[in-house]
Amino acid sequence: MKVIYGTRSCFGAALIASCALWSSCSTESKVADAVAKTDTPAPPAVVEPLSGKTAYWEMYASARKWSTDAVPLEVKSKEIPGIANGGGKAAMWTAMFASPSKSEARVFTYAIAAKKPDIYKGVSIGRALPWNGPSRDMLPFQMSSVNVDSDAAYKAGETRAAAWLKQHPGEEATLTLRSVAEYSVPVWGILWGDNKKGYRSLVNGVDGTPITNK
Repeated sequence: MKVIYGTRSCFGAALIASCALWSSCSTESKVADAVAKTDTPAPPAVVEPLSGKTAYWEMYASARKWSTDAVPLEVKSKEIPGIANGGGKAAMWTAMFASPSKSEARVFTYAIAAKKPDIYKGVSIGRALPWNGPSRDMLPFQMSSVNVDSDAAYKAGETRAAAWLKQHPGEEATLTLRSVAEYSVPVWGILWGDNKKGYRSLVNGVDGTPITNK
């Protein structure tokens, strides 16, 4: 009987040792997998161009901190080298705000990515400039009255520019939102090419209807 008990005892000890070894290996495997996952670099974040109104509200928050009576005079699309604009959206936008109480204006910039040496991600604030009040070419307006965002304005302008664009493929567009004395509403200007040889389409910022073409 002692021999039998001894055999069972040895078998049990061997079984326990085997389980302990398997458990140890399993734990080490899980740790190795966790380390491998941690060491795997995350995919780079995808940066997408923004519409004009989306970028505007980012800049507006900073403008209100500068002056509580800040009002927009202009919103304009810009480019960041290496990031393509398109469809009325841009990688960088500027907005000029005026402060009647300060008699000053400032240009705010919003960029989706940084680009050395002078483009910073997020909102950047330009220096204060003297502002003598509204002019015929640049009147204050309220963004709350602008129902048409830059991408929708681009589509409307693109339709009118179709013939010109067919003859000038690949031309980039610059979008500008302003209120001028000639019109009673804020207007999106979409310019393909340059002022001399390009094509400009104007779109009503309130209802999205084309105004005129030059």
